[in-house]
Amino acid sequence: MGNNHFTVLVPSYNVEKWAPKSVLSVLNQNYDNFDLFYIDDCSTDKTVDVIQDLIVDSACNITFEKNSFNRGKMHNVHDAVHSMKDGTIVVILDGDEWLANENVLNYLNDVYDSG
Repeated sequence: MGNNHFTVLVPSYNVEKWAPKSVLSVLNQNYDNFDLFYIDDCSTDKTVDVIQDLIVDSACNITFEKNSFNRGKMHNVHDAVHSMKDGTIVVILDGDEWLANENVLNYLNDVYDSG
């Protein structure tokens, strides 16, 4: 288990096509000390259904929020960051992006430990 706690924040809008790769790249990390905070910004496609199917059986600590109207990325990021527990390191990953491999959080942990 890593020393540092990370929260991977995923603000998204209409990313049905990329959502599985994005979320699974987070859930499949070889690192235990992290949370996933996913915000859907009132998507008009099936993003919400895709995400809910992916996270239903996950052992990871997941917060999922669906906005009732489109608030914009920066508003979502601002509110989410201010609601997180003290001491977490926030990694922002847009809904159409993914982590390059299963060791990204390990690498980030090493970077923070060496600084």
